[in-house]
Amino acid sequence: MRVLFIVVIMFSLLLTGCWGSSEIDTLAINVAIGLDKAGDKCKVSSQIINPRAIAVGENANESPVILFEKEGVDIDEAMLKMTSKSSRKLFNLHLRMLVISEEVARRGIKNVVEYFLRNNEYRGM
Repeated sequence: MRVLFIVVIMFSLLLTGCWGSSEIDTLAINVAIGLDKAGDKCKVSSQIINPRAIAVGENANESPVILFEKEGVDIDEAMLKMTSKSSRKLFNLHLRMLVISEEVARRGIKNVVEYFLRNNEYRGM
């Protein structure tokens, strides 16, 4: 009986479910990403939801989204630079749109699609 009690206590302490949670007020929810070429660099544009404008409603003088743009050698570097610009953590699981410029598409989108499919911060398209 004592062993069962110890096992139950250990499971209740070790199997809690909130270890990887994030509070919504600490996230920058990303809803759209645009990819373009800027010379030999990759330019990434992200639309982040502006919670203040959405909370006020239709009469807000602010835009419902904030646009971030950064350049990098590849998509990952540009996204890291974008994260450092934002005071909140970029949350990409609600991404609804991926826009690829014609120039990037002509060079091939295999690497772009592979990046978004393999990265666990994005849901499958």
